[in-house]
Amino acid sequence: MTLSLSDFPLEILRQVFSNFSPSEKRHFCMKLPTNCKEQDLVRAMLYEKVKIGIPATPNDDHHLLVKKEIRNLANGNIRASVSLLRMNVRYFPTDLAPPLLESISDYFDKIPKVEIEGSNEDVDIYAKRMSVCSVVKLNLTGGNCFVGGDYSSLKHLKFCFEGSKPQTHFPLMLCSKSLSTIEIQGKRKLKLFELPTFRYDWKFLPAKITKLKFENCRVVLCTNLPKLLTHLVLVNCTLSDPELLLSNLSPQLKHVELDIGSKQSLADIQFPPSLEFFKVSNSEISDFHCVHLPILLR
Repeated sequence: MTLSLSDFPLEILRQVFSNFSPSEKRHFCMKLPTNCKEQDLVRAMLYEKVKIGIPATPNDDHHLLVKKEIRNLANGNIRASVSLLRMNVRYFPTDLAPPLLESISDYFDKIPKVEIEGSNEDVDIYAKRMSVCSVVKLNLTGGNCFVGGDYSSLKHLKFCFEGSKPQTHFPLMLCSKSLSTIEIQGKRKLKLFELPTFRYDWKFLPAKITKLKFENCRVVLCTNLPKLLTHLVLVNCTLSDPELLLSNLSPQLKHVELDIGSKQSLADIQFPPSLEFFKVSNSEISDFHCVHLPILLR
């Protein structure tokens, strides 16, 4: 008795194909009869998660798109639904004809989740040519951290300043009510974020931020922490005034990690009852006197 793929339920085939790498799925899809249900399944799995300009890594399940595939997805010649697109915008083919760029931009708007990375300059060039309203994650490197564009769906924002010139003033023209996580990494003296107060009444940080991470930074001023903050992580950071920073913690705070280098004092700091995880490492804390921790952490 000989069995063919059509003899197996699609759910069984899905489990089998889930163990294939993107390149194996693509090769297998090309070998199947055109428009058969098995080919439709493999194609759907292949294009569910895709990327542009990001090198392959071990266990990476994102299919790397070439220019022809981008065009064919946008014009419907490839019948598949993309649920997640990751992209380094430096490698996005902006040399395409304007009508095609417009159709691709419209198509990208229909993708539920788009994550982009690149230098501030490259991201700015991309945002001037393409819609960014489906972008949920933005990783920026270098530059002056000026972010423009309608990032209305943005949830996760990361700055990496390694190798950039020191700077104390960051104009961040970013309007996103959905923003919930900010990561800042790099050897910078951080003084002030200019946020669009004219629109959302943000003084220093967006009110809806729930996760905040600083890495390799000198944090000079960061008072008025958001009231919804649940995670605060400081890795290899120097605080000009840790007591000022920590004196008005969110009542929702659950997770705190402090790696703040040289001698610091945490005297009279009141941590909220909601705190579930508290870690201090690589820090010379000179004074824990009257530090108030929840009973379960004592």
